[in-house]
Amino acid sequence: METRMERYKRIRKERFIRRSKAFVILILIIGMTYGLIEVNKSIKDLNLINNDNLIGIDMKNRTVDFLGKSYQVDFNIIKDLIKP
Repeated sequence: METRMERYKRIRKERFIRRSKAFVILILIIGMTYGLIEVNKSIKDLNLINNDNLIGIDMKNRTVDFLGKSYQVDFNIIKDLIKP
């Protein structure tokens, strides 16, 4: 049986590990997105392929262009997923 201090220490450690993992995943996603945007810019500058939309977001039409294909996104569903 653990004492109250040990339990709080364990909970704090688990919370720190969970937040650290989420932070690392967020940084990786941001880095990958930035890399795709830079590659997309260089492809457009060099005119290497016909369909040069690797990644793009159009908020007016609610579409996301990913690897040359357009996808319709319902942002209300995403908002509902984020809310606790």
